[in-house]
Amino acid sequence: MFFIGLYVKNNMPWDYLIDKKNEGRWEIIADLIKDKVKDKVIVDVDCGIAGVVKYLKDFKFYYGNDIEPKYIEHCKNYNIPNTEFELISDDRVRVEGIDILMVLGFGCEGEHESTTLFNTFSRLVRIHSPEYIIFESAVHFEKKHQIHSTVKAFMAVKEIELIEEKGFIIKSSYPNCKNRKVFLFKNEKVSK
Repeated sequence: MFFIGLYVKNNMPWDYLIDKKNEGRWEIIADLIKDKVKDKVIVDVDCGIAGVVKYLKDFKFYYGNDIEPKYIEHCKNYNIPNTEFELISDDRVRVEGIDILMVLGFGCEGEHESTTLFNTFSRLVRIHSPEYIIFESAVHFEKKHQIHSTVKAFMAVKEIELIEEKGFIIKSSYPNCKNRKVFLFKNEKVSK
């Protein structure tokens, strides 16, 4: 194993997420939406280990995709009813009736990052007009690539309101990934 920038060659760089000491990340994100998920369809794009699903109850359906087989197997081992985890790339995600859209851990550098994620994210927002959108990423990506500003500007154009923004720190062996921000948007045009 050797390092290329922040990413580990021949090993998925997000393996640290499986570590129990990072459960706090999922709890923080779940706390933002747990009172909003009853009878809702939730889509977790590029879900990784889909750690948030363990903290949510009463949703109608939870869907996650990823390209890493061991993460999809990890998710399936939760054995949570009304969930589906699919081994496909984000540009192939096709789910109807999305009420809550989540993109957690959005990155924009390195060989393991999706090059289509922002396009998929914007397509799903445009087509499905989800009531809530949760976006989470390392602060590093705002400083280097203005990803938070880009998402907030996209949402403003769509007239989707930012209702909460929260910063937090996780345990990570990747220094640039420790400081995080999560954004919760509400689409007021949706009355579901």
